[in-house]
Amino acid sequence: MRKIAILVLSLLLTVAMFGVAAPGVSAHGNQACLDGDARTFLSGTTDSSPNYGRTGVKAAISLRIDICSTGADDDSLTAAWIGLAPRLGSGASQIVQMGILACREGPSIPGSVCNTFPGQIRYFYAFGGCTALTGPYGRDAGPADLNPHTYRIERTASDFVLYFPNGTTIFIDRGNISVSCFAAGNLRAEWETEKWDRGDSSGSVSARTTFSAMQQRNTFDSSFHNINKPIGNCSWVMATAPHNSACTMGGNGMQAWD
Repeated sequence: MRKIAILVLSLLLTVAMFGVAAPGVSAHGNQACLDGDARTFLSGTTDSSPNYGRTGVKAAISLRIDICSTGADDDSLTAAWIGLAPRLGSGASQIVQMGILACREGPSIPGSVCNTFPGQIRYFYAFGGCTALTGPYGRDAGPADLNPHTYRIERTASDFVLYFPNGTTIFIDRGNISVSCFAAGNLRAEWETEKWDRGDSSGSVSARTTFSAMQQRNTFDSSFHNINKPIGNCSWVMATAPHNSACTMGGNGMQAWD
């Protein structure tokens, strides 16, 4: 997966918070694909401290999708994920992440999740960024569904451990050249939705992608704790028409839609 920096936009949103919709597609209907390559639009939030790092991140995610399906472009994906990334100085590419994605096909990278499983809902993970050749690249973790499921990443003394809803557990050695440059550092926790085309969507006002039970773990504590964010706007990259990203949160819950 590819990430870009999150831009903070201060918009007043008047929609109600945290109503849970039934699993499925959003209410938009199919839109044309508009971009000739993967642009990466993000909506979500991060949690960090200047004094200590995060060693775990957790959330229950219910994904809503509307994948663009017309036009010549095939870079079409909607994803929701959690991650651990360097708090400072990482640029935008160093991360360990896991989540769920839906794609039509592409980008046409041999071995990529979307290229291998076009039109499917899949669990995925990605890690890397310490060198130009070590990712982060999306890797498949099996077939998924759109029901709410819990995802968890923990940094241990030797590994990053990814716990998937289907029972799969992935171990990433902290000494792996892909992650070794940040594995021991001060990390932040992330909760994000991601789109690869302006025609893709992570839900509508009436059917939103929902994160609940959002938690983090600190370097000095072995337990997970609710993030307890104030009610308000998340951070997002604003997409242009036909979809404009939106994100609201409060307590340990978050919703994103377009």
